[in-house]
Order: sequence, then C-alpha cells, then structure tokens
Amino acid sequence: MNQRDIRGIILLIVMTLFTIIYRTILINHFSHISYALISAFMILMVFIAFLLFGYKKCKINNIKRNVTILVFIVTTIYFIGIYGIGILTGYKTTNFEYSIKGVFDSSFGLIVYIACAEFLRYIFISGNRDKKYLIVLFTIVATLIEINLTLDFSNIGGIVSIFNLITKAILPAFAKNLLLSYLSYNLGVVPPLIYNIIMSIYMFVIPVFPNLNDYVVSLLGILLPYAIYIFASRMIGEYYDKTTPEFNHRVFNVVDIVIGFIVLVLVIFISGYFRFQLIGIASGSMYPSIKKGDAVMVDKKQKIEDLKVGDIIAYRKDDRIIIHRIVSKEMNQDGIIAVDTKGDANNTNDNVEVTDNELVGKITFTIPYLAWPTVWLTERIG
Repeated sequence: MNQRDIRGIILLIVMTLFTIIYRTILINHFSHISYALISAFMILMVFIAFLLFGYKKCKINNIKRNVTILVFIVTTIYFIGIYGIGILTGYKTTNFEYSIKGVFDSSFGLIVYIACAEFLRYIFISGNRDKKYLIVLFTIVATLIEINLTLDFSNIGGIVSIFNLITKAILPAFAKNLLLSYLSYNLGVVPPLIYNIIMSIYMFVIPVFPNLNDYVVSLLGILLPYAIYIFASRMIGEYYDKTTPEFNHRVFNVVDIVIGFIVLVLVIFISGYFRFQLIGIASGSMYPSIKKGDAVMVDKKQKIEDLKVGDIIAYRKDDRIIIHRIVSKEMNQDGIIAVDTKGDANNTNDNVEVTDNELVGKITFTIPYLAWPTVWLTERIG
C-alpha cells in the first residue's frame, strides 16, 4: 500500500465519520440547514482532494458531448414515460413553493451539494484510476452520504422496514452512484453532473408527480441508471475501438426495444394500478395447482357475483393477500354475497367471508417460478 492509497483511504474515512456525525448529532440540531452543512463539508473535501490528488482535465470532448446528449435523451424518455403512466394512475402534488424564489430556495443548496459531490468524485477517481477498490469504496461512501441526506431513519425497526429501506432507497441510490462513478471514470465531471442535477431537482421545478407505487419508483430508479450505462458503454466502446463516436445502430437496437418493452410490461403488471396485477406466491398452500415461487396474474375487474365455486381468487386479510380456491358461495346475514375459500394443500377451510370489499381479483393464469428470486430473498431476510 503506497502513500496514494493511504491518502485515499484517509479521505474516505473522514467522509464516513462525517456521515455518522451528521446522522447522530448534527441532524438533530441543524436539520433546517442540512444542505448548507453538507455542502460546506463537500467544498472542504473538494479542496482537500485537490491538494492530495490534483486535477486532471478530461480531454475526450467528442464522446463526452455525445454521452451528455444520450443522458438528455434517455432521461427525457423516462420522464415522458412516467408522466404518461400518470395519465392512468393520477398525479400527486408536492409541498414545495413554485415561485421563482421558492424554486431557488429549494434547489440552490442541493445544486451546490451535487456540484461539489461530482467534482469530488471526479478528482478522487481521476487521481486513483488504477485503484479500482478505492473507486468502489468511494461509490459506497457517496451512496451513504446521499441516503443520510434524504432519508428519515426514525421509523426503521424490524425486518420489514429494513427490507423496505434496502429495496426502496439503498439499491436505487447505489445504482445511481455506480452510474455516476462509471461516467466520471470514463468521461469526466460533466455527464454525471448533468444526470445528477436532472434527476435531483426536477421535483422542485415540476409541481406534480405521477402517483406511482413506491416499489415501481424504486425499480425505475435501478433500471434507469442501468439503461444509461448500457448505452453509454457502447458509445465509449466504439470510441476506444476507434470506430465512429457518433450515434449509430449499435447504440440503440432492436434488442433494447424488446427488453424495454418486457420491463415496461412487468412494471405495469407489478404496479397494481391497472386491471391486471402480477403477484408472487410465497407459500405452498395451493400446491400442486400453484407452487411456491410461482407468479399469478390477477384480473381485478371481477366481482364476487361473477365468481363460482372452484375459482381461485386473491383477497386481502390483515394487510396480506391470500390466494385460495372458492369452496362455497352464499348470501350472508347482511344480504351481501360472500365466498369462503380453502388452500388446495390445506385440511380446513379459511372460514372467512370474502366480499367485494376484500376481493382483489380472480386468478387467470400462472407463470411458474417467476417469483422465486423474490421469495428466496424475502425468506433470507426474514
């Protein structure tokens, strides 16, 4: 381990210690100036990193310009897509003030922080290009700082909330920072800076946001950086292979369209906002008809009066979704049609009254093993 390694590790330790101090002490007393505190710290880190590693200007301007254009194109498609979905799911308003002064007050501190963070990222990465482990460690620390700045940890407690934290916040933030470090390593400070600003401040500029499920937002937060990485890596590969560094058929191709369509369909079905919803099976109560790890498609337009004994339905009970077969159908004491259900592998009925209020929908078909990775991960965490 040489002196440059030691300098890089010390800088990362200082950043990590500040993150801990910010979360345990500063946030409790200075939450109203959180961006100012972190921006000041990042400015100090930029200055120290400059003294330790110097500043090496990125000179590959052609490919830098083209990837910057790519970032604009992909993020534009992303926003058109999610706001287009919002036509069906509805929109929700944010709590920010949308006057010129309000937008400036809300976004200025964040923009300063982002600019400092990306300059620090570039200085650190360009000064340690041959030390991949330091670049990975920097990406992890940058993710921790971002999470500390944006999340409230007061409600974290228990396996479920930890799982939600990982899936909804940590994984998207890490995917984003992996992309930023990749762009910084190959193209300098401009493309990651532009991407980070676009994805961070649009909520301060646009007064409404599509009413999307948290898990859908998280999934998109992972897929968008990955999509930009795929396209950018092709352009960078062309540049270093000495082929034309312009947009051509290798940047966007038929496979991308097919994969994008498949992902879009999965997002639509998993979101639960539309008539059909895809649900994973986490138990063996319906074996052998439906096995643990399978996924089922639920038609949510069905009503209790349309169902018959033998149909498999999904219904809500105690914040859980149960997927069992109808074994009886009758009118209850209140004059409302209700059904009772039973798992094919169970010995007794569920002894519940499922009405339209509890019904999610009717199972239309099963996709074997599709949900197995999610079930496996949930069991490991639980």
